Amino acid sequence: MNGIYVIYYTGVAGVGQAMFTLMNGVVTGSDENGGMLDGTLMPDRNGMLEMDANLGVLPDGVLVTDGMY
Repeated sequence: MNGIYVIYYTGVAGVGQAMFTLMNGVVTGSDENGGMLDGTLMPDRNGMLEMDANLGVLPDGVLVTDGMY
């Protein structure tokens, strides 16, 4: 699963995209407005993937979910 990924998303306040890398269970990336993503992605005991991540948003950032953070 190691690789470089791009996500395109849509919400009530607009659209956006983010790029992230997955390398040996570590997730890092950013979105087009400078938001930073850091976390981990690991399989659980049932074979499902479990992600624990934080998204840092700039003070003037806008989220597509509702336009505010």
